Amino acid sequence: MTKDLAGVTARCSAPDGDPAAVLAERAKDATMLVVGSHGKGKVRAALAGSVSSACLRHATCPVAVIPPPARTPDSPLGRRLAEVARETA
Repeated sequence: MTKDLAGVTARCSAPDGDPAAVLAERAKDATMLVVGSHGKGKVRAALAGSVSSACLRHATCPVAVIPPPARTPDSPLGRRLAEVARETA
């Protein structure tokens, strides 16, 4: 599914495969890759792996990692993300 909002094209899909590898591959022609972070901390991320960290290392475009507080439903970004999700559903 693709949605163009004010010059920004958002694509939603659920492909199979390693999340970080799939995101890095799909973002190779992107202007920017935006991913969220669970905020589990450095030690836990090192042990469990981290999709956002892998994207930062392997993506060929700039990567923006959005921390958990910015994604809360009551934040401006959270409200906008919910609005985009409703529009693309």
